[in-house]
Amino acid sequence: MWFGWKIVMVEQIPPPSTPLVTKTVFVPCAGLGSRLSEGRRNLPKPLSDLGGIPAVARIIRLYPENWDVVVALGHDEDLVKDGIEALFARDPRRENVSFVHTRSFEMENQGLSHTIISAGQMLADRPFVFHAVDALIEPSGFEYSDWLKNADQLLFARPMTAGRYRYAKPGENGNLEWGLRDFESCDPGMAYVGVSHIFEWSRFWQRLEEFADDNPESGETLGLQPAQCEFLNLPPGKWFDIGSKPGLTAARKAFPQQRNILAKSEEAIWFLNSDVIKIHRDPLFISGRVERARALAPYVPPIRSFNDHTYSYREVTGTELSKALRDPNFDLEGFFDFMWEFWTAAQSGLVKVSPTVDSAYLEFYRDKTLDRVSQLLERFPFMQDECQINGVRVRELSKACDQIPWETIATITSSRIHGDLHPENILLTQPDRFMLLDWRQDVAGSSGALGDIYYDLGKLAHGFRVDHGVVATGGYSVSDNNEGGISLQINWGLGKQRGLESFRRRVEGWGLSWHRVLIMESIIYLNIAPLHEPDEYAIFLGYLGRLTAETALDFVPSNLS
Repeated sequence: MWFGWKIVMVEQIPPPSTPLVTKTVFVPCAGLGSRLSEGRRNLPKPLSDLGGIPAVARIIRLYPENWDVVVALGHDEDLVKDGIEALFARDPRRENVSFVHTRSFEMENQGLSHTIISAGQMLADRPFVFHAVDALIEPSGFEYSDWLKNADQLLFARPMTAGRYRYAKPGENGNLEWGLRDFESCDPGMAYVGVSHIFEWSRFWQRLEEFADDNPESGETLGLQPAQCEFLNLPPGKWFDIGSKPGLTAARKAFPQQRNILAKSEEAIWFLNSDVIKIHRDPLFISGRVERARALAPYVPPIRSFNDHTYSYREVTGTELSKALRDPNFDLEGFFDFMWEFWTAAQSGLVKVSPTVDSAYLEFYRDKTLDRVSQLLERFPFMQDECQINGVRVRELSKACDQIPWETIATITSSRIHGDLHPENILLTQPDRFMLLDWRQDVAGSSGALGDIYYDLGKLAHGFRVDHGVVATGGYSVSDNNEGGISLQINWGLGKQRGLESFRRRVEGWGLSWHRVLIMESIIYLNIAPLHEPDEYAIFLGYLGRLTAETALDFVPSNLS
């Protein structure tokens, strides 16, 4: 059975008469990923998230568990290595994955050709499959045992998005040779996808060594001549070039995110083999999360494993608070009782008010916010201007920042806190018990359990007002009437509205200030706005922060709906 594969130039290929000897795949992950660079510190291309699993994991999982996997590392090598090791920590493949380090990405006049040569010490004595890390293949019906045979082979497909690709063309002597041209989206021509089988490996290495210096970016195609290879065509819609922005966008539509997780440039959350894996560029972020997990036990999941750039915990079964709130019989008061237990149990039920301004919190609230506002204005200069948002006249952003009572909110009210307490990070696990996820790595520089309760209260207010599930499905909008009037809209479910109003009553019942919660909510929006993609959502958060700040500062009603 060929699962839709078509053999080109050969009418029929019978099953191999001799056992298949290839049991190795080589995945180069050393490049800069320049086609995806956006000027911000995104995760490297191999770690691009596709439906909760990164690209490199989807590629490795195409191959049998007992195959050897050789991964070439270079740019962001520690980050990529830590990510792969965390992904397969409890997978039989882990013991078969090995890494080779290369500096070709930073050497003048070197490229993929030299990356492959760097891996020669692990690959030079056997046949192997070459699989480019930006060549994502949809796995249904993709069984290598059904097509891989003891011969050099090349995979081709029709591009789904435009790009510059290699293809096979007739040469002057009538034999097929490599060509390079621009393909349009859904071009009828067949482009080489970046996946090949190197069976005649001695011939491959000889050609690669001979021509690499003159063709540093040609890579594996230097060692494979089309005239000496068998061609296989992928069925339509099976290949995504995730090395380009349009290709990555198309792949994410084919592999949609199943959970309410909003993309951030420096981090991701993956779900694989019953593990939840958090990855971040900053090792201090990870170590802080691990340390605070111990301090927040048993309200957060215990860490199973960690390295410099990742930590993991067993996936928790439960219902997100956002979904639980849709049930009109959901026990809101029981939820607030649980949260009060979490906030106060570490201090025997007492919430301590600091008598003086806490300098660490003044830096955390004021200085950090002003820095994030600068990032927001650098990205969207128009965000500074005085305007009208949902009918409310809003002062210039810099003036609003000047009028926030920074010293007042830096006089903190101490309790145990989570640090990123929105409903998507709260799981209902039993009728009256919850598990808190994705806690903050530090609060005002402290990795201990205690912090300012108003930070958690502001985060929770934000979560009641902005539903990540709604955002993920595009249920929000921001529009400009070109006369200084901005309109913000977001689908706001009755459960979230009921939750916010009950929350306000509870805050006041605890003897705390709802006005101060609103101020905290506004600076949270301003802090997170420059971190989010796409631009429309970042702009939405920026304007929402300004509107909420105006509401808190002037006590005017907001008509956000």
